[in-house]
Amino acid sequence: MVDEIKDALSIRLKQSFGDDYEIYSRKVKQGLEVPCFFINIFSQSKTQIIGNRYYLEVSCDVHYFPSVEDDNDELDNVGSILFDDLEYITMLNGDQLRGTKMSYEKFEGVLHFYVTYGTWLT
Repeated sequence: MVDEIKDALSIRLKQSFGDDYEIYSRKVKQGLEVPCFFINIFSQSKTQIIGNRYYLEVSCDVHYFPSVEDDNDELDNVGSILFDDLEYITMLNGDQLRGTKMSYEKFEGVLHFYVTYGTWLT
């Protein structure tokens, strides 16, 4: 399920920003092409609700590396766009997930956009 959420996030980011922005889901040690996004899953929780019905929450940190280092205006602009564009993502099977707990912060010239997606498992 986590890989499917990463895929849905990648597709949504491509739709929003186009092909000029690289999207990574694995650490890149050399050759990072900016501007780009890096999708990091930093926590998951699975709660049993009733019987074999579970609720899965996946918390993501979408990093944005700007085209110009330390460009706060660019970081704020991208952060504002992500609030709207990552509210809903569409999984490859057609299911829609709604993002909650959305926020962002800027740290060492990189935007960190936090969003959590929840889904039912059976």
